[in-house]
Amino acid sequence: MKNLIYQYFNSPDKDRVRKDRPGVYVNAGNYHEYSKQSISAYAKKHGVSYKFMDHKLPDDIPLFYGIFLPFLEGWCWDYDNICFIDSDIMATVDSGNVFDYAGKQGLTLHKMDASKQRFDSKRAFQFFNEIKGFFNSGVVIFPRSEYENFIHFTSTLKHRDLHRTSVENSLGGFDQGLLNTWIANHRRYNELPKQYNYHMGRYQKPERWNKGVSLIHYHRHNKPLMETEFNDERILK
Repeated sequence: MKNLIYQYFNSPDKDRVRKDRPGVYVNAGNYHEYSKQSISAYAKKHGVSYKFMDHKLPDDIPLFYGIFLPFLEGWCWDYDNICFIDSDIMATVDSGNVFDYAGKQGLTLHKMDASKQRFDSKRAFQFFNEIKGFFNSGVVIFPRSEYENFIHFTSTLKHRDLHRTSVENSLGGFDQGLLNTWIANHRRYNELPKQYNYHMGRYQKPERWNKGVSLIHYHRHNKPLMETEFNDERILK
């Protein structure tokens, strides 16, 4: 079985981001370079292919949609499964293989617990109330069975971006908002353990070094930690 891990980073224009995505944390530093070195080593460790891309997206689509490049450009068909890993994530030396959790149908990704949160009564939110959470797009596995569906889905990506709903924006906006919409509509997903997307905006920071944690997500204000922790012997590189 031929699997691929891919990453995308292109420094966003801060003025455009302030207009299109108010409140988003923008760090134009070199954190993606630490991620690239660690995740490329992770792919090599588990015997899978690896790609890092930094070119502009077609049709002036915002850079936050790099996750969809395999479908926009059509090269998804070269692989049986493809796994997007965000450019603010690093792997640990004892990391397991994320593809062990890949499902044959539906996306595989981590569900963020929202059991203490009630989404409003809009019909669009009912699914997230039912599952008591929503999904993070930091690590996402797409199986071959869904490629055609996402080629069709992304064929209208520019329109979808210009008409993002309040639901999508409340669930992270851009790629994360659209992926949550897709899952809510299709009800096909596989849950990825938090050890494969250890989100430092959600979970206790000291526990990121616990046994079993494979991929550490240095979300937003945690990104500067990547520079110092890259040299930690527990980070794969």
